[in-house]
Amino acid sequence: MPTTEVTEAVNETEAVNEVVKMPDSLALYHLEDFESEDSVLEKRKHVTVCERIITITSHCVIIGGAIKSRHIQFIAIGGSIGTGLFLGDGSALTKAGPLSLLLGYTITGIFIFVMMMSLGEMATWLPLPGALPQFCARYVDGALGFAVGWNVWYSAAITLCAELSAASLIIGYWKGAEGVNVAVWITIILTASSNM
Repeated sequence: MPTTEVTEAVNETEAVNEVVKMPDSLALYHLEDFESEDSVLEKRKHVTVCERIITITSHCVIIGGAIKSRHIQFIAIGGSIGTGLFLGDGSALTKAGPLSLLLGYTITGIFIFVMMMSLGEMATWLPLPGALPQFCARYVDGALGFAVGWNVWYSAAITLCAELSAASLIIGYWKGAEGVNVAVWITIILTASSNM
C-alpha cells in the first residue's frame, strides 16, 4: 500500500506530465529499475517510484507551446526565400535551365521534408530546450551533441555577416550602384538597421 508521500508525488507527476506532455513510460520507471530478481524489485518498488517521481518533477522544464501553424509556415518561407536564393539560382538557371533547377529543388525538398518531419516527431515526443544538440547528445553521443551545439552557435553567429554580404552584392546590380564598394553598402545597412 503506497504512502501518502508516494500518492502526492504521483499526483504531482501527473500534473507535470499534462503540462510537458512527457510519455507515461518515461515518467515512472527507468531501465535500471527492472532487475532480474523479483524480490528485490518488490522491496524497492515504492521507494524507487517515489524517488524517480521527485527527480523527474524537479528537473522538468515547462516549454510554452504558443507557436501556431501560421508562424511555422512563415518561418519556413523566410528560411527558403532569402538573398541566397537570388544569388545561387542565377548561375544554376543560366547553366542548366529551369527544369534541372526545379528537379534539384524537388529532390532536395523531399529530403529536407523527411528530416524535418523526423525532427518534429522527436521534439513532440520529448520537448527539450535546445532540441538538436540535446537530441544528438541523448541518442548518439555527448561529444556529438557538444559539436553540434557549437556548429549551431557558429552558423547563427555568421548568418548576419553572410546576409549582409549577399545583400550588398544584390545592391551592386542596381542601376546607379555600380562601382560602389561592398563595404559602403554593409555600413549603410548596419547603420540603418541599428537605428530602427
